[in-house]
Amino acid sequence: MTILHIGVNMYFCQTWSDNDISLLKNLYLTNQPIKIISKILNRTIPSVNKALSRFGIRAIQKRNDVSISKSRVLSPRDQKERTKRKINFTSEKWVKFPEVLDFLKGKGHLIEMLVEGKSQPKLHVDDKELHPYQILIMANKIRLQNHQPIFLVGDISC
Repeated sequence: MTILHIGVNMYFCQTWSDNDISLLKNLYLTNQPIKIISKILNRTIPSVNKALSRFGIRAIQKRNDVSISKSRVLSPRDQKERTKRKINFTSEKWVKFPEVLDFLKGKGHLIEMLVEGKSQPKLHVDDKELHPYQILIMANKIRLQNHQPIFLVGDISC
C-alpha cells in the first residue's frame, strides 16, 4: 500500500494485483454493475473506473459490443450464445449452480439451504445469508487464487 501526503489530507492507494485485475476483468465482462464490483474488490467506484481504462478492459468490452452491433439483429437465444462465446476467450467454465455449492463444500465451507413456507430457499454459507451471485463471486475468488478458470452460471453470470 502506498501512502500519498497531500497537504493535510492523506490518501491510501492500493496497488492492483494480478488476481484483482483478473477478477475486475471477469466481473466487468459479465456485466456486473460498477458499484457491485467496487464492493467486491473493496475499492472506490472512481478507482474501479480508472482501472477499467488503465488496464484496457473497457476497450475489450467496446470491441465486443461493436462487433455485435455490426452484425444482424439477434434473437435473445442467439444473443445469449454469442455472449457465452465472447466470454469464453478467458477459458471460464459454464456450470450449474449446485456445482458451485459442491466446490465450496469441498473447500470446507458450511452450506445450508433454509426453506420458509412457499418462499424461495435462503442460502447460508458459514452461517451468513448470501445471494447466489455473492456465492458465485466467493467461489470464483478462490478459483482465481488457485489459478483455475472461474465458474459461470447461466442466469447469474449474464
